[in-house]
Amino acid sequence: MMISYLSHLTSFTMPERYQLAAQSQRGFTLLEMVLVLFLIGLLASAGLLFTEGVEDQAKYDETKRRMELIRKAIIGDSTRTINGAPEISGFAADMGRLPGCIKELLVNKNCDGSEIEDWEVDPDTGIGFGWRGPYIQTIADRSGDVKFRDGYGNDDDTENFGWEWLLLDASNNTLSMTEAQSAVKANLQSLGFDVIDPVDDIPNGEIEAISNLIAQNDWLTDDGLTISFYNTSSLSSVDIELDNWDLSLSRSDIPEFINLSVATAVSSVTVQPESSVDVTANFENKIPMGIYLLTLNCNPSSTCPSSVTTPYQIVLLPKHHIAPFPWRISP
Repeated sequence: MMISYLSHLTSFTMPERYQLAAQSQRGFTLLEMVLVLFLIGLLASAGLLFTEGVEDQAKYDETKRRMELIRKAIIGDSTRTINGAPEISGFAADMGRLPGCIKELLVNKNCDGSEIEDWEVDPDTGIGFGWRGPYIQTIADRSGDVKFRDGYGNDDDTENFGWEWLLLDASNNTLSMTEAQSAVKANLQSLGFDVIDPVDDIPNGEIEAISNLIAQNDWLTDDGLTISFYNTSSLSSVDIELDNWDLSLSRSDIPEFINLSVATAVSSVTVQPESSVDVTANFENKIPMGIYLLTLNCNPSSTCPSSVTTPYQIVLLPKHHIAPFPWRISP
């Protein structure tokens, strides 16, 4: 068989042999090359579109994660407990107000650049008050500036680092950053990938109309208190003219925080021997969550019984029921 094949090859002349070899080693035609390049480009485009979608989703998810970090930096994490009780933490609990801008969560400076009072424990009450951040841990830029941008990297070189931060009062009136002491809620928005077109803002819509990042009930309480007056005498009743009593909540003597008084709803009560009477007192103002010193004093008059109870250190949290506070008195 091999001899027959070799005899067949030798029957060709030399030019015919070269032509036969060229035909057996023919490459791609131009049309085939164009088709291959088209397919490669199509696959590359599809891969690019897929990768772009994944990247956009990652930036969106990171923006939502950072919004939640800002929220927890302000009002703390209600899921965390210490000795079975909710942890008291966050800017609002420490300062008694909402931040005027995002910068106040990172450095101890007000939005105008002035210093914020550092955390300090009052020696008289044993209760701390002031800034004890940073409330968000982040790495400084090459320039040394500490910023907390959204997941898209937006930055407008302001105290909010590209975020839209809106403070509102109880009537939904817009407040400036210098009016943070009066703010009860706040909205936060990212301008998304395209900072001009609002279609990809997070959350979507006008910032005045979006859901509150911080609502009133997230950090303020107005449930009031119940004082249980207990008469320690076994012989005499005690008449209490509640108009002569002043019940106050305090944290420190730092002027940034106003000591809040509590108005009583009953004018007078009589407490029988070894008995108690509960009196409900309503807050004049909504109280920021935190640790307070509760003090009950009777103005000097002949109708004041003796008080045998020292001030209480109490914890106020939104959406938490407060048990009655026993206050012992004697004739």
